[in-house]
Amino acid sequence: MPSVDTPLPLVSIGMPIYNRLDGLKSTLGNLQRQSYGNIEIIVSDNCSPNPAIQEFMVDAARQDPRIRYVRQPVNIGRLPNFHYVLAASSADYFMWAADDDLHAPKFVEACMAAHLENPRLGLSFARFERVDARGRKDREVVDTTAYNGRPGWPLLRRLIAEPEFEGRANLFYGVWKRSLAVELMGLPFPWHRYIGADDTIVVGALLRAEYHADRRILFRKVYDDPHCGDEVRFQHFDFARPEPWYFARFHRNPEALYCFILVLRGTRFLAIGCLLLGFRFAWEAFRELRALGRKVAGRLRAA
Repeated sequence: MPSVDTPLPLVSIGMPIYNRLDGLKSTLGNLQRQSYGNIEIIVSDNCSPNPAIQEFMVDAARQDPRIRYVRQPVNIGRLPNFHYVLAASSADYFMWAADDDLHAPKFVEACMAAHLENPRLGLSFARFERVDARGRKDREVVDTTAYNGRPGWPLLRRLIAEPEFEGRANLFYGVWKRSLAVELMGLPFPWHRYIGADDTIVVGALLRAEYHADRRILFRKVYDDPHCGDEVRFQHFDFARPEPWYFARFHRNPEALYCFILVLRGTRFLAIGCLLLGFRFAWEAFRELRALGRKVAGRLRAA
């Protein structure tokens, strides 16, 4: 950390919110209590129908000058709202905060300590837990410290081989070097067809710059009703697909494969990464065909 006489770099925190008053109060309170001494909080309300949201935010912004509140005149959609808070920030460091997640008081301080110690970092985070709406631990998640260090062959192999549903996408909510976040969010992801693009953005960050996660659990991801009362949030996604929407098996989800190749472009891992993706695609297809063959054989024996 800088000396006492050196001003701390500003960290912009972007909160794209929609119609979740209880979660908003909890998350905003956590962010206001951060021990890091130089933050701004940009809250973009996606035209929430509940008038209590606007009343609460107007009052919060009046009491805390670090809060900048914007209410969108119409619902611009979930992903454009994430883009909006990033574009509205001007600091060198940026983080997104969902309106239901929980941050320990030292979350931003720990993330920024890593950035200030190592200017080559593109993203910093901490270990985290997945909890339900009552704060009870849900299930085990990926150890985010396993990605610490520089991009390299072992990391690439890990990113392609491991399943996506273990929570790797939550690194998205760490503290970014803003220029890296802008670069990756500007890629032409098929957002309307592939909800797992946040995980792919994380992969892009890990392959472009160094990363560090604090060993302490300083973040809790809250999982409740995924619809959250937001009728536009999932309107483009096909829940009838055979695989869960959060598990990007490439042979059934070509958008996921495309996104992975998209973030490999511009890195030295493009050729070997495409080769590994081909192996994974073939292995997944083989396993499914084998399972189908056994199922058919079983029915024939039963007949």
